[in-house]
Amino acid sequence: MGYRMRSLLLAAALAVTAAPAGAAELLTNGDFSAGATGFNSTYAYGGAGSTFQGNYWVVSNPATVCAACFPAIGDHTSGQGNMMVVDGAGSGDFFWEVVVSVVPYTHYDLSLWATSLGNMGSTPNVTIQINGQQLAAVVLPNTTGVTSTTWNPISTGWFAGAATQATIRLIDTNNVYAFNDLAIDDISFRGEAVTPPGGGIPEPSAWALMILGFGASGAALRRRRGGRRRRRVERNCLSAGAPRRRDRRHPFGSSRISTVPPASKTGLPGRSLRASARLSAVTRT
Repeated sequence: MGYRMRSLLLAAALAVTAAPAGAAELLTNGDFSAGATGFNSTYAYGGAGSTFQGNYWVVSNPATVCAACFPAIGDHTSGQGNMMVVDGAGSGDFFWEVVVSVVPYTHYDLSLWATSLGNMGSTPNVTIQINGQQLAAVVLPNTTGVTSTTWNPISTGWFAGAATQATIRLIDTNNVYAFNDLAIDDISFRGEAVTPPGGGIPEPSAWALMILGFGASGAALRRRRGGRRRRRVERNCLSAGAPRRRDRRHPFGSSRISTVPPASKTGLPGRSLRASARLSAVTRT
């Protein structure tokens, strides 16, 4: 294997090694384990015992806020961690918002878990917006009792286009505030890169495949050209009627053909030259 081919294969191996293993999580406190931080809200952060509409809490059990108002449930992550409890404002304002940087022309996936905290009457309507575009709207069913609940998965996709940042909002669009209560947990936002329109910068894995392809194509082309050159020399030799001789010193072994000059180049046939040499030797003896 030549030096150039080895260099191409080494570059390809390095490119494959540098390829990303997968999409990274872009949210820093999606499970609320760090408390009421890492997000914005138009709702007011409420204290223990306050159950006014338009408030939110980050707790491990909604019943600690108001045992007569919310069921005693665990969070979705482990049953022991934090969740965000929301008392619907009835105003259509967002209760959770983050702004993150994104890569243009990339597809992103947003997912979360939510549950209604009411057992009758009005139900929350969780709407997802990114950069003002509504992507999903889910009506959460009422719980079956004050001590049981069901966590519901909500997910949607979003294509960044030329955007370099995403403003993600969760909104309760139900304008009736009575029994309009919910909890959310385990919010995730991840992206997978795709090729932009008209081309763009390939991923490292794509570079690796291209390098390997170029190297293989170049090697095949060199072998093909060498074969054509050898066949052309052989045809010329055969057409001139000259015997063939193998040159062992050639790097390709038997690929080089050397010939005895034809009679037209010496003025005498090849056999006459050898006969004259033998006659001269006999005469000298």
